[in-house]
Amino acid sequence: MARIGKIVLPTKTTTINGQSVTYADSTQLETILNKLAGIIDLLAGGYASATYTASNVPPTGTGKTITTNPTGATLGITWDVGDEIKNKTPTTVTANGHTYILLGWICTAGGNSGTAKPPTFQPFYGVVAPF
Repeated sequence: MARIGKIVLPTKTTTINGQSVTYADSTQLETILNKLAGIIDLLAGGYASATYTASNVPPTGTGKTITTNPTGATLGITWDVGDEIKNKTPTTVTANGHTYILLGWICTAGGNSGTAKPPTFQPFYGVVAPF
């Protein structure tokens, strides 16, 4: 494993001119940097806040990317209680004559998406039509 700050990257090994060379797989780092660049663009564009965790479905349903390091250990995304995922495509729901909008999902039981103990998420709504 290669480490950049708190970011742990999987490594790859290849043979070059008969020598075994191990290097960091920068795919995850590139993904993180692209998300940060998007956030900076939003903030620089005048938005009061920005998020890179928006999704169309609950996180347990998105199949977050799981990578395997050279030891064979599975690495996924670790979520803690209270972590939120914003709904990228908010939709309205009507129940008992009241209208709600699905704002996203909140983690109610922490875990890692790449392990036998995945996180649990519950939807959270906002009221559109008052009572």
